[in-house]
Amino acid sequence: MISQFFLLYNDHAILVLRLVLGAILIAHGLPKLRNLRGTSRDFEAMGVKPGGVFGPLAAILESFGGLAIAVGFATQVAAGLFGVEFLAITVWKFLRHEPLIGGIELDIILLAAALLLLTQGGGWFSLDTFWRVRF
Repeated sequence: MISQFFLLYNDHAILVLRLVLGAILIAHGLPKLRNLRGTSRDFEAMGVKPGGVFGPLAAILESFGGLAIAVGFATQVAAGLFGVEFLAITVWKFLRHEPLIGGIELDIILLAAALLLLTQGGGWFSLDTFWRVRF
């Protein structure tokens, strides 16, 4: 009985997840996008090479992919790309022996959110669904 009640709201939960994940990604991506040279230098300094490739790639993916996630446009494609990004970040930080708290916990939860959207899609309240219904 109670599971049927919550099942009625799964699309609402996916909407909330998309909006929160999109906002976090945009908040991390826009500063990188505004200063691509600095982002490239920062990535090189962290040991991510070539920083001139991966820095701008992360900036573009997080800014525009975050927007796509938030509005539910190509949700599964964007979520798949974020899944790859955050899996790579998590493995990289794990190999550097970064702690769970203050280290990789945000990356792990973002990876989990991306995997959920990859498998479930954007839900009813998304541009993906709107366009499928209209066409």
